[in-house]
Amino acid sequence: MLLAMGLVVILVTGCPEVLVDAPTPAEAPAAPLPEDGPSGSLRVLTWNVLAPDLWEVWVEALGWRETSGVRRARELLAASQRLRADLVAFQEVTGPFLRLVSTDPHWRTYHATFQATPSAGAEPPGGLLILSRHPLTRVHYQKLPSPTGRTLLSARIAIDGQDLTLATLHLESLPEAMTGRVRQIQAVAGNRELDSRRRTLIVGDFNHGDADAEQRLPHLAEWRDTWLLLRPDDAGLTYDVERNPLARAQAFTNEPSRRLDRILVSSDLTPLAVGLVTPGPGPGAGRPPSDHFGVWVDIAWPP
Repeated sequence: MLLAMGLVVILVTGCPEVLVDAPTPAEAPAAPLPEDGPSGSLRVLTWNVLAPDLWEVWVEALGWRETSGVRRARELLAASQRLRADLVAFQEVTGPFLRLVSTDPHWRTYHATFQATPSAGAEPPGGLLILSRHPLTRVHYQKLPSPTGRTLLSARIAIDGQDLTLATLHLESLPEAMTGRVRQIQAVAGNRELDSRRRTLIVGDFNHGDADAEQRLPHLAEWRDTWLLLRPDDAGLTYDVERNPLARAQAFTNEPSRRLDRILVSSDLTPLAVGLVTPGPGPGAGRPPSDHFGVWVDIAWPP
């Protein structure tokens, strides 16, 4: 299930510099290029990539010109590449984003949960995509109760003779859709393939903050939230309307900054470090490629 690749220039003139938190204690400053994770570890990245506007999709399909949404996607993929993650989960993936992935030489050796040719306009179910350095042995989409077609994507991944399950989701977005998110969280918790005790991660955009009622639900209480475990005194705002102009532009009326994106792990996995992918100083500062900041974690492997 390897992606077919072709040569493309990723870094373009004027590309904004994006920083990733170095795998250091919470009080340490961010560094632009973190080293690879410790020996015997896996690095996992989740990122809501912000789907382009519908008109941009049509412009791209007609080949008229490259839109700002595609430029953002190039920048986001460049930042993801620099992070050197072993496993990557993207949300809000559309056809133009998928075409960039499928023609980017960096991802040539990655396995993908969804494959499309560069000329196709197809997009993965629910806008969810997982990329893995390691072979995928099973891919499954679970429809969630949703008026907007939300799904749960899970992949079983063979790593050094052991299986790891990585699941990603994008829950209902509207602030008033709490009932929908609760039903979706219940459906995820009821998935028997996701074992909170054995080599499993659930990552993605949960669309609720730490102070919201959904955070107090018991359904996912057995899972370990890597951010709360390693950086409990850091708000970890992944949707930051103060620091991220795209978030400010996309936010609903009176929507506050919140930690919407999470990486949950089963009890047998040990997270070593966790951080955000955020805008950095220099040219293009303050122009992150998405309205969300990415979240990464290093976990000990084998567990």
